[in-house]
Amino acid sequence: MSPLTASADSALSLIIREEAHLDANEAYTYYEEKSPGLGERFLQELIQRYNEITEHPEYYGFIDEQKIIRDVKLRHFPYLIVYEISDDR
Repeated sequence: MSPLTASADSALSLIIREEAHLDANEAYTYYEEKSPGLGERFLQELIQRYNEITEHPEYYGFIDEQKIIRDVKLRHFPYLIVYEISDDR
C-alpha cells in the first residue's frame, strides 16, 4: 500500500503496513455487515487518527520500555493504532 502523505508543511509520511491494511479492511467489512454505514464511520475515524498522527506524532504515549512504539485508540471503535516514528526517508 502506498504511504499516506502528511500535510504540505510536514515532512512526515504515514506508511501503513500490509497487515494493518488487511486488519482495517476486515474491521470495515465487519462493521458494514453489522449496520450499513457503520464501516464508513469506522474508516472516517481511522483516517482522522492517521491525520492526527502525521500532524502530531509525538503526542501519543509510548507502550514499550525502549520508548520506540506508541499507540492511540479510536474514539468510538475498539481499535488500536500502533506506530513508531522513524527517521527513514
